[in-house]
Amino acid sequence: MNNKRNLKKTLLIVLAVIVGLIMLVLGGIALYVDYLIGLLVETPGMESNPSSSVEILDSLPFDPDDTLPSDHTLPTVTAPSASSGPAELIEVEDVVNVMLLGQDASNGSWRTRMDTMILCTINTKERTISLTSFQRDMYLYIPGWDGYHKLNSAYPFGGYEMVKDTFAYNFGLEIDFIVHVKFEQFAQVVDILGGVDMELTAAEATYLNDYYYSIRGEQWTLAPGRNHLTGTQAFQYARIRYIDSDFFRTERQRKLLSSIFDAYKQKPITELLKVTEQILPLIHTYDLEKEDVYKYIFTLAPMLSGCTMESYQIPYAGSWHSASADGMYIINADLEANRNYLAEIINP
Repeated sequence: MNNKRNLKKTLLIVLAVIVGLIMLVLGGIALYVDYLIGLLVETPGMESNPSSSVEILDSLPFDPDDTLPSDHTLPTVTAPSASSGPAELIEVEDVVNVMLLGQDASNGSWRTRMDTMILCTINTKERTISLTSFQRDMYLYIPGWDGYHKLNSAYPFGGYEMVKDTFAYNFGLEIDFIVHVKFEQFAQVVDILGGVDMELTAAEATYLNDYYYSIRGEQWTLAPGRNHLTGTQAFQYARIRYIDSDFFRTERQRKLLSSIFDAYKQKPITELLKVTEQILPLIHTYDLEKEDVYKYIFTLAPMLSGCTMESYQIPYAGSWHSASADGMYIINADLEANRNYLAEIINP
């Protein structure tokens, strides 16, 4: 009888120890996840506003595309076509809209024009991710600044809130939160992942090899076909536009993001956590609280491994033409048509 009691007591002690260890491990995991989420913080000073629109315009780095020769033959416009005031908001359930912003901040300032604006639409019901590039030269109404200018000027004019207001006004787009990466940090992200595989055309490979040799005196040996790119190579790939156009550049950026996503989700869990810890400090978010992150983790994590990814651009082909305004090169888009196009992307 005593032996049975002792055995039962021993089993209860062992069970208590096992439960205690499980709780300890789960508590440790929860603390670690909370630590990772805490790394998603906004950089202090990123939202500081210059005192006036004149100061803003004077402080922006020169963009050669902004000034056209006096003898240019582009049609001149004073406002986008089909401009009919604020767009009706696109309302849809089971969708998270994340705006990915990228910029060249080599001069040390965050408040410069955006070179990259890609909407990442995550549809948890359809299990799809859509990447939609917005052309930076679109001539649109900038609320708060109270005038028309290029889309990529919304951020230096008024920060993240003006970016959100500009997309809401012109496209009816509600942005859930913003992710902001400097180009030089983007290269670090790729290196942390161990590089990415990309298919290069002959023109892209030749351009990258020649360009890097001309600025660094180092010869890359990239070739047409599949290449494993380093962070620097991926960064330069994402910036190519002189062999074709800015539309092709944004397409390259979407291809690269797809490859980065594939490289990330293929990591084993232990390596994935380590990589995540290194990447998160390089990513800056806006309008994202800790409780939001937990909500998105539980909502999005189950679908990421098996989801499909689609690629789009705005304005779409045939819905725009080149023009000039205030002496600048601009893209004059059919705004109403592109509003409808975006609504179909977000709510298929």
